Amino acid sequence: EKSSSDFDAVLNSVPKNLFIFGEDPIGDATTHKAFIETYIAKVEFKVVQDFYMTPTALMADLVMPSTYLFESGGTYTNTQKIIQQVGQQLPSSIEMSGFEQFAAIAKRLGLSEMKRPIEAMFESIAMFPDGCTQKRPRFVYTKHDDYFHF
Repeated sequence: EKSSSDFDAVLNSVPKNLFIFGEDPIGDATTHKAFIETYIAKVEFKVVQDFYMTPTALMADLVMPSTYLFESGGTYTNTQKIIQQVGQQLPSSIEMSGFEQFAAIAKRLGLSEMKRPIEAMFESIAMFPDGCTQKRPRFVYTKHDDYFHF
């Protein structure tokens, strides 16, 4: 179970490496933007994978190109916090899809090898609490998820 002390420990740490895939925490921040920017700036090596140069990507030491979901297939969590799976619709002009890049990095780091995006989804579902009994896993926002409410 998450606790505020766990999140505080992360916020007070300075990770050596940071991988941000398909997100723009600086550009999307509605509150605490300066705090997020300062936290990311402290990291020694930052990798961002995105479709275009976002404010977060501009801070990265390495920016990797990303494929759109319809080019590679995969999963996403919609605004209702339901995990959705999408099949590939069109080929990509990028040599490796976002998932293939992620899987290659995971393998180099000694993590389990994943050949398809669904395997990454199942690996993340395996980390859900034992009490999760829903057939369609959903992320439910609780007061414990409001980490930036100071």
